[in-house]
Amino acid sequence: MKISYRQKIFLFMTITILLLVILILLTAEIFMRSSFKRNLINRAELLANTFVESSLLFFLYYDWEELQRLAKNIKHPELTSIIILDREKVVRVASQEEHLIGKKFLISFPDFSSFKIEISKPYTLYLERGKIPVIDVYVPVKVEGSSKPWGIILLTFSTENINKGLAKARFSFIILGVLLFLAMSFLNSQIANLIAKPIGTLSNHLTEISRGNYEKRIPSIEMEEFEELVQSINSMAENLARRERELREAKDFLEEKVKERTEELRKSEEKYRDFFERAGEAILIINTSTMKIEAANEMAERILGYSEKLEGKSILSLDIEKSSLKELVQDTSEKTSTYSPRIELKKSDGTIVPVEISTKLIGGYLIHVIFRDITERERFERLIIETERWKAMAELSEGLVHNFNNILTIISGRTRLIKETTKNERILKSAETIENMVKEGVRITGKLIEFAQAKEYGIGTQKVDINSLIFDAIDLTRPKWKDKAKEEGKEIQIKTRLGDIPIIKGNRGELESALLNVIYNSIEAIEKEGVIEITTYFQKPNVCIEIKDTGKGIDQENTVKVFDPFFTTKGTIGTGFGLTISYNCIKKHGGNIAIESEKGKGTKVTIYLPIDNSNFR
Repeated sequence: MKISYRQKIFLFMTITILLLVILILLTAEIFMRSSFKRNLINRAELLANTFVESSLLFFLYYDWEELQRLAKNIKHPELTSIIILDREKVVRVASQEEHLIGKKFLISFPDFSSFKIEISKPYTLYLERGKIPVIDVYVPVKVEGSSKPWGIILLTFSTENINKGLAKARFSFIILGVLLFLAMSFLNSQIANLIAKPIGTLSNHLTEISRGNYEKRIPSIEMEEFEELVQSINSMAENLARRERELREAKDFLEEKVKERTEELRKSEEKYRDFFERAGEAILIINTSTMKIEAANEMAERILGYSEKLEGKSILSLDIEKSSLKELVQDTSEKTSTYSPRIELKKSDGTIVPVEISTKLIGGYLIHVIFRDITERERFERLIIETERWKAMAELSEGLVHNFNNILTIISGRTRLIKETTKNERILKSAETIENMVKEGVRITGKLIEFAQAKEYGIGTQKVDINSLIFDAIDLTRPKWKDKAKEEGKEIQIKTRLGDIPIIKGNRGELESALLNVIYNSIEAIEKEGVIEITTYFQKPNVCIEIKDTGKGIDQENTVKVFDPFFTTKGTIGTGFGLTISYNCIKKHGGNIAIESEKGKGTKVTIYLPIDNSNFR
C-alpha cells in the first residue's frame, strides 16, 4: 500500500510527540521517586537524632533496658519498627521483634565509617495483621569525641500510604500525557495537511517532467518557502525542453557520423583483434608510410623505459644505426613477416637493450611488431661461458701447482742436504735464503690452488681497520715504489686521503694481498714521475677504497679483461694473476671492484666492501 506525503509527515510527527510524552512521564517518575527517597531519609534522620538526643545517657552507659522501653514508646504513623545495633552488629534494642535481642544481625548493610545514611530496597514485611510494603533506613549513631559510629539505628517504615500517593500522582501524569498527546496529534494533523499539499503538487509535476512532458508548469503556491523551489523547477523544465530539441538535432548529426566511422572501424578491426590477442608480449604497430608508431602496449613501453605513450614517435628513434629497423620494415613489407634473434634498440635514457624480434604485415600498410628483452638470457649465457673458462683454468692451475710443488720439494731436500754437509757460513746463509724462498713458493702455490678451486672459507669475526691496512700496504710496498723506483730513475709519491670509516669484518691477509696487487699495478704503470693517491670513504652500506694513479693507463676495450686470468698488458713481465686474485678476494668478501682508465692519463680502481657480511663465503 502506497503511503501519501501527508500520512508520512503525520506518522513521523506523531511518533516524535509520543516519544516526547513518554520521556516526560519517565522524568516525572524519576523525580517522584527521588523526592520520596529524600523525604524518607530526612524523616528517619530527624526521628533517629531526636531519639539519640533524648536518650544520650542511656547510650553512653549501655542501658539497654531503658533504651528498649523508650523505643517501644515511639509513636509514628509510618514507623513499623526500630532496631538498635552496636558496633559489632549485635541487636541491643528491638521494638517489635524482641527475640532478636542479643543476636548478631546477619543481614549485610553498607560501611558507615563516613556517617552516611543509607536506604534499602523496598520489600514486603509479613506480620500477624497481614503483609505490608516497607523500606529500611540505616542511621549511624554519632557520639561526641568519637571518629567512628557508636552503632546503627535501623528504622523500618511502611510505604503503603506513600505508594498510594505515588500511584495517584502517576495516574494524574498519565492522564495529562494522554491529553497532551491528543492535542499535539490534532495540531500535527493540521501541520501535515499544510505541508503535504504543496509537496504533493511538486511531486506530481516532477513525475510529469520525468516522463518527458517538459511543457508542464507548476502553478504558484501561496507559501514563501515553496515559491523559490517552484520557480527553479519551472526553469529546469524550460531548459530541459530546449535541450531536448538540441539533442534531436545532434542525434541526426551523429547518425551520419556513425555511418562514416563504421567503415573506418571495419578496416581497423583486424589490426586491433590481433593486437589484443597477443598482448602478453611487447607489441608495436608501425605505419609503413610514415614510419611512426601507431600503437604500443604497456610491456613495450616498460622495456623501452618510456613513461609517456609511444604513439606518434618515429620507429627510427629506437634505432641505434638508423638503418637496421628501416631495413626490417622494408623486408616485412616485401616478405609479409620476418624474424631476428637479436637486434639492439635504444631506450628512452639512451641505453641499449638487446631484443628478439618478429614482425608481421597486417592491413596492407601496418606492421605488427612483437619483441622480448633478452638481457637476462644473454647474461646467463655469458655466465655459463665464464663458468666453463674458470673450470678449465682450475684444472690447468692444479696441474701446474702439482708440478711446481714437486720441483720445490726437490729444491728443499737438496738445500737441507747442503746444510748438513757444509759448515761454510756463507753457503749456510744462502741455503737458508733458499729455504725461505721455497716456503714462500709453497705459500703462493697454496693461494693459487685455493683461488682455482674457489674453496669456501669462513671470515669469522676478525675485525679489519681498512685505514690501518692501507698504511701497512704502503710500508710493504715502499721498497718497490721508493727504493727500486729511485734506482730505475723514477720518482713516485703515494698520497692518502683517509676518511672516517667504520670497521669491517673479513680476512685481513686476503684483503692486504688484494690491496698490494692493485698498488703494484699502479707502481708499474708509472714510467718516470707520478702520483698514487689512495682515498677511503663510507658510502652506505659499503666502505670504499679508491686507488688512483697518473700512469700510462689502459685502452678502453681492455678494462673489461683486466680481471681475467692470464690477461696482462706487461708482456712477458706480468703473469696475469694479480688483479684476478684481487677480484676473487673482494668477491669472497661480498664486495665489488671496478676500474676506470684512460690511455695516457691514468687509472682509478675502486673497491667496495660491505659492512654487513653475514652472507659472505
